[in-house]
Amino acid sequence: IEPTPMPTFAVAIPAATPKPIAAVATAVPVPTNTAVVIPTNTPVPVPTQVPAPTPEPVVVVVTATPEPGAGEEPNESGGCMAVSDIDPLTGTANVLAMIGPLLLLGAFRGYRKFF
Repeated sequence: IEPTPMPTFAVAIPAATPKPIAAVATAVPVPTNTAVVIPTNTPVPVPTQVPAPTPEPVVVVVTATPEPGAGEEPNESGGCMAVSDIDPLTGTANVLAMIGPLLLLGAFRGYRKFF
């Protein structure tokens, strides 16, 4: 497949006409008597080396961790799954909170089929 050449168009570009420039009067600077500064041979101050600050020592404090179970009562409750700490009424409310929305949808569907 050969590429198709792009078409070319002849466009006439108008020639630029020069614009006349108005003559502007400029002031000629008049030389004045000014003092000329001659550099002298003055010694250049040499920067002195500043000693680097000494780093401060890092103090690491190591503390001993006690053995697990040393000085503590054994925890037999089982954390959040402890059945002995939950009231039966609270457990029932939790189960209804989990299953309640599904029961409500089932009841609403049965109500719509019935009527």
